[in-house]
Amino acid sequence: MVVNWLTAPTHLWRVDRWAGEWTVEEDFAIEPELLNDDHLGRAPDAVASHLTEITDSVGPGRSASSALMSPRSTGT
Repeated sequence: MVVNWLTAPTHLWRVDRWAGEWTVEEDFAIEPELLNDDHLGRAPDAVASHLTEITDSVGPGRSASSALMSPRSTGT
């Protein structure tokens, strides 16, 4: 959801379409079909139970991987 918002913001129900047009599967190993609005709508609840673990894993002294995503080539 964050990568979508940073690269090409769209409605929640269109994120799977965006993921198919960008290199989400190659960069994150997530099938675009899994990024539908039902799954994304449940994501905050799933993350909430791991919030401390997530926040403790980033910050000073930690390096986040930076995946540079790009739109799929149309071949033109």
